[in-house]
Amino acid sequence: MTSSFFNRTVLAEHSQTGTWAIAALAPITRTKVAVAAIGSKIYVVGGFNEFNLQDALKFAISSDLDLYDTLTDTWSTIPSLLEGRHHAGIA
Repeated sequence: MTSSFFNRTVLAEHSQTGTWAIAALAPITRTKVAVAAIGSKIYVVGGFNEFNLQDALKFAISSDLDLYDTLTDTWSTIPSLLEGRHHAGIA
């Protein structure tokens, strides 16, 4: 069961044209993440994993840390947080 509450879709604004486009899909489906940008890199931190009826424990606080490169439209997974976070603020 997939809900629109959880999403891998990323929309990217092209600042020079003011238009939006669908970027590369995020590596995992989650919600309530924290996001920070440094230069051309966007860090996506924590959140909640998507609910899975087969394993209710999978709706857990995520410790995942992903990096999106706006220049290459690619994602990479970087070492996870020591402890999961949700509704967090980062800078």
